[in-house]
Amino acid sequence: MVELSQQTRGAGLIDSMRKAREIPQVVLQQYSSIRSKGENSLICVFEGNDDLPYYGTVFRLVANDHTFAPILSKGKEQLLAFRQLLTKRELNDPNIAYFIDRDFDGFKGYPEGDDVYCTDGYSIENQMVGPDVLYDLLGSEYKCEASNDSACVDAIVQHYGARLNEFVDVMRPVNQIIYYARKNKIPLSGIENKIRKYLKFEDDAVVATDNDVFELVGWPEFIDYSSVDFNDQAFLELDPIIDWRGKFLFGFFVEMLTYYKADRTSEQPKHFGSKIGVKFDPRGESVRVFAVLAPVPDALRRFILRLPGRMGSQ
Repeated sequence: MVELSQQTRGAGLIDSMRKAREIPQVVLQQYSSIRSKGENSLICVFEGNDDLPYYGTVFRLVANDHTFAPILSKGKEQLLAFRQLLTKRELNDPNIAYFIDRDFDGFKGYPEGDDVYCTDGYSIENQMVGPDVLYDLLGSEYKCEASNDSACVDAIVQHYGARLNEFVDVMRPVNQIIYYARKNKIPLSGIENKIRKYLKFEDDAVVATDNDVFELVGWPEFIDYSSVDFNDQAFLELDPIIDWRGKFLFGFFVEMLTYYKADRTSEQPKHFGSKIGVKFDPRGESVRVFAVLAPVPDALRRFILRLPGRMGSQ
């Protein structure tokens, strides 16, 4: 484990205390604004803007009689700090639920509870992508079923699986660095999520770029990473597709869908039987599409069905 200097520790503590004072209060203001209107409806607190399209879609799939007022915090730390603040103020509100990504750091030392849904894998992005979603998209948006081109679907899914294995090899050291930083409370200044910064396609293979991954993940300059042993047996036991950083996996999935779209609409497709126009834009507002096609995790389904506010629920 890397030891931080006393000055660095002190600066980090002051900064974290300042954020702990400011951000939960901002979220508390949103909460108070909702409750001050005399509404006792269900409130769902999410980590940020990216969560609402996914959870909103899942709510409609699982329990379309549910309505809720959303509160968007600025990250998991702020969400959990707000929850703790609400508890300390002895505001026992039974009509509030929290949704967080497990990431590499779980509940970050905050208490768990039945009012919090934590993803089974790293994040909601891990739950939205995979072969099952690819199968559905190829059949519908890429028009394999309508064009009697279904024979190519299995081959494309196999092709995707091979590229996915290469993705895992390229992104292993990146995830390993982030894992180490989270477990040892090393502050990262900002993780670059654009997957093209980390990998590229050469001769139909996924390979690493020449970019410095330590710069890409925001490794602090005051820590010499050359002296760090990043090997950790616990990391090696993680499932790369489920337990590694979801935004990387999501970005890779979008890149592959874009590649297949370009091939489908080319004059001489390599993976499809013929050229056909595709309106679906993988780089567009695809979260809701993926959320509809992906299986809803059992734990999330049970959590939603237990929430107050459903017609006929107690």
